[in-house]
Amino acid sequence: MSLYRFNDVEDAIRRANASLYGLNAAVFGRDVKRAHEVASRIQCGTVTVNEGHKAAWASVRAPQGGWKQSGYGRRHGAEGILKFTQSQSISVQRFMVYARGERMSVRMFDRIYATLMRVLPWLPGLR
Repeated sequence: MSLYRFNDVEDAIRRANASLYGLNAAVFGRDVKRAHEVASRIQCGTVTVNEGHKAAWASVRAPQGGWKQSGYGRRHGAEGILKFTQSQSISVQRFMVYARGERMSVRMFDRIYATLMRVLPWLPGLR
């Protein structure tokens, strides 16, 4: 734990955000609403108010992880499980032709294609 002197709240926020790291921070104060406002301005993955870290660690549905050079990924919450997945999109062309036939004019192809793009979303089974 590091403690630093500061001149005012703006100075404290500026100093906290000047760090290369941003894993965890804590804001302490009598006015919880004001402390929450200050916490929201700190560039850090987890910021607790009037507590070190236990409440955040116990919040298993809240994503936790570092900002800046503090770690990578997230633990807890949906974001925590998603780090073990890889997304992939696969598209299959089923019936639409994107090429104009030799006997069809460009203008005619454009009109047909534009009409299809407006109509297809409304056809049952294609949504």
